[in-house]
Amino acid sequence: MVRVRTMIRGMAPILIVLSLVSIMFFPSVVSAQPQSISVYIGPFVDHRMAPITTAKVFVNYGSESYNTTTATNGTAHLFLPASWVNKTVAVHFEKDGYQDETFTGNITIFGTFVPTNGSLPQIQESHKAPTVDWGYLVIALIVIVVLAVVLVGMKEPSKVKHGHKKNDKKKKPVEEE
Repeated sequence: MVRVRTMIRGMAPILIVLSLVSIMFFPSVVSAQPQSISVYIGPFVDHRMAPITTAKVFVNYGSESYNTTTATNGTAHLFLPASWVNKTVAVHFEKDGYQDETFTGNITIFGTFVPTNGSLPQIQESHKAPTVDWGYLVIALIVIVVLAVVLVGMKEPSKVKHGHKKNDKKKKPVEEE
């Protein structure tokens, strides 16, 4: 028993050195770094300070892009790569009826977005007409035409009087013998 304790005490420096070497050469095995981080961006508000819901939000870093939509409180929630922490990312906001906005900022280790200029831009309403989905418009027009044809076909035929007399038959003359 004493011999085993002595052997373990003698191996302690070797185990410490091996642990340190493994940490230096294989840090991902030793550290439990998360692969992604939960990030909240917003709230996105209009000129009345009302939250803008269901807007598309894209977050880009390099050639990678992630997207989501804003919630009822105007915030966007995404899971972004943990490697994006403390990096400057581009955020793009778009929604019909509002001007598209692109701005930059940093992702903090706490999962917050800090805009480069200190605050999120106030989203301005757009004066352009909202986009029309022409497919739905064509389908609606076809349905209206079909309904009109069906309704006209169901209408009772009107009683049209023709110019014929009841006794319109010509009588054959009786032949004399």
